Amino acid sequence: MKKFIILLAAAAALLLLPSCEDFFGPGKDSSSPATSLRWRFSRAAFSKALYDLPDTNDFILTITSSSGSTLYSGAYGASPEVLPVSAGSYILKVVSTDAALPAFDTPVYGDEKVILIKEGENASVSFDCTLLDAGIRLRISAGFADAYPGGLLYVSGADGKLLYGLQESRTAFFRPGAVSLLLYEGAEGQTVFSRDLYAGEILSLKVSPGSSSSGGDAPGASTSIRVDTTAVYMDDECIIGEVGSEAGSSIGKAMSIAEAKASVGRTGVWVLGFIVGGDLSSSGSAMTTEPPFLKDTHLAIAARSSTTAKSSCMSVELKKGAVRDALNLVGNPGLKGRAVYVKGDIVEAYFGIPGIKNVSEYHLKE
Repeated sequence: MKKFIILLAAAAALLLLPSCEDFFGPGKDSSSPATSLRWRFSRAAFSKALYDLPDTNDFILTITSSSGSTLYSGAYGASPEVLPVSAGSYILKVVSTDAALPAFDTPVYGDEKVILIKEGENASVSFDCTLLDAGIRLRISAGFADAYPGGLLYVSGADGKLLYGLQESRTAFFRPGAVSLLLYEGAEGQTVFSRDLYAGEILSLKVSPGSSSSGGDAPGASTSIRVDTTAVYMDDECIIGEVGSEAGSSIGKAMSIAEAKASVGRTGVWVLGFIVGGDLSSSGSAMTTEPPFLKDTHLAIAARSSTTAKSSCMSVELKKGAVRDALNLVGNPGLKGRAVYVKGDIVEAYFGIPGIKNVSEYHLKE
């Protein structure tokens, strides 16, 4: 079987077939156990994308009973064609690799199902394999080496970190969770960027040095595997070092979102971003991106109008008064997607992400 990639999840289908004839096909029921499992691959179309998967026969299949007994653990292609089982509950899991993470260009795909098999029935399980880990790829600007001679970049997650060389172009894969970018200049390292990545997300992160630029802009079941090749790709930017003192001094020199995130502590500065949502949660990733909106005390802005991830945004405080009246999404839902300049103080955390508080002025970009 050809090698293919899978890059995002689809919902898993679970089907219980009522008779041996329906399950095995006409004329095959008389020689088959009354309660049994079979494995087969579906004939769903596979699509070629960025990465080659192992042969699907090499996927790792594990079948366990509800009591914890392992009925099978090994290569999918070596699993028995028919496996008699007793009535009961079983857990079936497939993964494309058991490689340790983090690792470069090592996407992990798989699915897990729980199935209840009744006495005398044959059950069919369909695995909709999805991307189980998350990836990050750096786009390091040409000026980084000059700004940080000898500087080393690492991408880090809960299970470890990887050195990301200036000429590296591969994607580093991690288990879902917080992924950080670390800069080492000697023995000590500092975290310059951090973000929660969910299963199936691939983050392309631009890394630039700071500057004074103005910014702006079962057993017993027949098993099939279907592969979904869609991925969630995201872009973000990280600026390392101080942003020039002129940035944010006027609307014409408004900071970009990346510059603002690198300028925590600056007060009375202009920032340009797209209004992308509101109703932020104090913790977690909750953010409303489509009307109706319920809270008029704040909104979220981002570098792109299509942004839907809270972690890519900056929160903006809307104090009672003219600014709130003009910009809140409860009363002005049509502002969603509009570019806006806001003048205020940049804080490290407001609703769990970098924010802008004490907004005194605003201007909607035409």
